[in-house]
Amino acid sequence: MYANKIKLIATNKGIGVSNNAKIVANHDISINLNGDLINKADLISNDNINIKAKDIENSGNNDKKAIVKSQTINLKADNLNNKNSIIQTNSKLTLKSNNLINKDSIIGKDDLNKNTHNDIKNNNNNKNNTNNSQIVVKNTILNKNSKILSNELNLEINKDIDNKNSNLNISSINNKLDNIKNSNTNFIVENEVNLNLNSLLQNSSKFSSNNNLSIKADSDIINSHNSQISSFKNLNLIASNTIKNSNSKLVSNGDINLKSNYLYTDKLISSNKNLFIDSKKIDNLGDIKANDITINSIFLNNELSINILQQFRY
Repeated sequence: MYANKIKLIATNKGIGVSNNAKIVANHDISINLNGDLINKADLISNDNINIKAKDIENSGNNDKKAIVKSQTINLKADNLNNKNSIIQTNSKLTLKSNNLINKDSIIGKDDLNKNTHNDIKNNNNNKNNTNNSQIVVKNTILNKNSKILSNELNLEINKDIDNKNSNLNISSINNKLDNIKNSNTNFIVENEVNLNLNSLLQNSSKFSSNNNLSIKADSDIINSHNSQISSFKNLNLIASNTIKNSNSKLVSNGDINLKSNYLYTDKLISSNKNLFIDSKKIDNLGDIKANDITINSIFLNNELSINILQQFRY
């Protein structure tokens, strides 16, 4: 289907749409449903795509991904399920959902030339350059073998993020959620991060901020199996129970502040400035490096090295 503008409205309860063919518009595509939208093909616009439905499913396959592509995209649904799909915007993305499942898919901006078709030329004189892109998820995000990419994208979530074999590069993340679980994942936040959560669990993953990174966990912060938590400025980690840095790294160009009931580390804690550790029990089987180190602890077990350029206080 090709047209200048496309508008589809179905207000009767339970009425949905299944799209198995290409829909292309020079201008807007607008879809408003009281039922579900199942897209197994392409929805492409040179201006805006606005979709409101009960549930939205973008479902492609290994040979051909389902594509939603436009200058600006606005999606609102109870549940958004992406499988083998691409949601690509050249300017602004707004996605609101109770739950987001993203499997073998891409949301945001990426080099997608090999996956998309040149049905419509990009407009370099984009009238929607002001970007306040956001993904708002009320409950959980499951991101598996996928990418969420845009350093202009704000992520807001209330409960859990579960990332597996994935890449996320976003502008910001809200400050309160339940749990973050990263497995074989690269998670980069461009701006300052200040998180209050139940736990952070990392396995073979990198979680970093290009500004300050602060995490306060009601339970544990686990960084394991060649993982890394890092910040370009200061790194602050507070856990009510345990900070475990197993075969992994905690690294900062600024100060590092660690506070927990128990701290275990067996590879590297490294600050280019000052390191402050406040923990009742500390087991160090690795390297701890900083310009100035202050440790407040009842029990310190040091089996490898603490390297100080200037001053050490215990």
